[in-house]
Amino acid sequence: MSGHAESDDAKRVDRATPIAWQAGDPQILAALRTALAGPPEPGEILQANPRRTLCTRSLALPERLRVVLKTHHTATGRHPLRERMKSALGRSPARREWDALEALHAQGIAVPRPLARGRAASGDELVVFEYVEGRPLARAFAEADAEARRRLVEALAATLEALARSGRIHGDLHLGNLLLAEPSRRIVLLDHQRGRTARGPDDRRRDFARLELSLLRAQWPASLRAVLRERLGLGPEQDRALRRFAADHLRGRARRSLRPGRRIERIEREGLRGLRDAALAESDALEIVARAKASPARQVRRDGRAWIAEVEHAGRRYVVKWSGAGSLVERWAARVRGTRAARAFAKGQRDRCLLVRAARPLAQLDEVATGLPGACWLVLEHVAGVDLDRHRPASPDEALALANALGDWLAELHALGLGHADLKGSNLRMAAPDAENDGPAGDGLRFRLLDLEDLEGPKRPRDGARLEALAQLNASIADEDLPRAAREAFLARYVARFAFDDPKLDRAGAGREIARRSLARRHRFRGIECGCTQKTEAGSGSDSSSDSGRVSEPGLSPPSP
Repeated sequence: MSGHAESDDAKRVDRATPIAWQAGDPQILAALRTALAGPPEPGEILQANPRRTLCTRSLALPERLRVVLKTHHTATGRHPLRERMKSALGRSPARREWDALEALHAQGIAVPRPLARGRAASGDELVVFEYVEGRPLARAFAEADAEARRRLVEALAATLEALARSGRIHGDLHLGNLLLAEPSRRIVLLDHQRGRTARGPDDRRRDFARLELSLLRAQWPASLRAVLRERLGLGPEQDRALRRFAADHLRGRARRSLRPGRRIERIEREGLRGLRDAALAESDALEIVARAKASPARQVRRDGRAWIAEVEHAGRRYVVKWSGAGSLVERWAARVRGTRAARAFAKGQRDRCLLVRAARPLAQLDEVATGLPGACWLVLEHVAGVDLDRHRPASPDEALALANALGDWLAELHALGLGHADLKGSNLRMAAPDAENDGPAGDGLRFRLLDLEDLEGPKRPRDGARLEALAQLNASIADEDLPRAAREAFLARYVARFAFDDPKLDRAGAGREIARRSLARRHRFRGIECGCTQKTEAGSGSDSSSDSGRVSEPGLSPPSP
């Protein structure tokens, strides 16, 4: 086949298949007309939605070519007028995809081979390209062992390096648009309707930021993601691009996802009002709350003003949090800003639009009397595992593995601008990965935050806030539960991934400041192995955040002589 020359024959509308072919090899176009005139193939529809439809056909050519016909619904989709205007300007999704495929394929970059472009009688536009045998990269990675995963990352880096050299960006670079081709084992880039020439380095950083967020959501290990950054020459400035993309992504997604009628449904019963995740039926939400009320194992909190209960319903476990109505002033305040349950539900649902880092909120209910909210309930998924402040590593190696995983995880969150206002061990649940929810087992520890009201970000991370969070976490874990070597490993992993802005806060400087703040909190950490114990043990069992405690030469490692 000799390229994609246009001809009068290519442009005419075939009577059997009313498509005006605008580009493509005449032999390919003839075979397409024959294939489209016949009955559809079994299972030919790959994807169908209001924006586009993908289906496959086999062409009667000597090589027995299988192709994908991608119909962009420019005239029959959700926004026909807007799409027609784009088409008139030569910027329709189909035209952009065709141009991108032609440019990238000509440079030998791993993309499907473009074959034809046309317009249907309806006004919809079509792009035809060669079908690529393979598996989605996400699935291939999940099914691979450690060595195979390393090879997959190397293959992905090679494809992205070639894309960078081409001077173009993909525009929608995420795991869903990456395919592991067989038998070549190349990573193929799919869906190019947003592709264009890069206008500068910021375009490239944003393109990779989209992919990096996708890899974070899929729980790809930090070490492998670091390999990608290094291969692509992306330095610390990539974190700024990642934060900007995350903030933009969340603004666009959260407003739509929290609007009742999509992922969220209203609950309105006599004296009760609230919201629920569509994954939980209203009858189930009410039954779970009723069982929690009757549970004899409720844990009372805040001097009886709140309680927590774990219940089982329909073979699944849930956590229910109840908060009392409070004073009249508190009820008026709750009417303006929402009850504790409503705020936690909204923050948790919003947060999941970006990353899975906390327990999933499934429902919130408020008692409503005389126009003011009263007591409230929050229903959460039950997160398997143990609170970090209750964990006792069985060996130094286990403590070291925990510290490394926790350092990587927290550094990634802070690099994204995500924080938690109450980051203590009791609000952090840790467990081995769940294959159903987290991906393949044996791929490190998983961490989930429990107190949704205190979720923060994304916002620009400040050194002071980061140090305070690290100190709060460090202070909540007793010396005997996490030895000095593990704490130092945690800090080393954290700083290596996301260094502080202040040059004085290198690994040693940050360690001294974290230890000083930890001891000032007078919680569980006493600095015994560090040679930086408190001079007074008064109030050592409290969780005070006061800086009034006096300490001697603090540091996460012994002070220099």
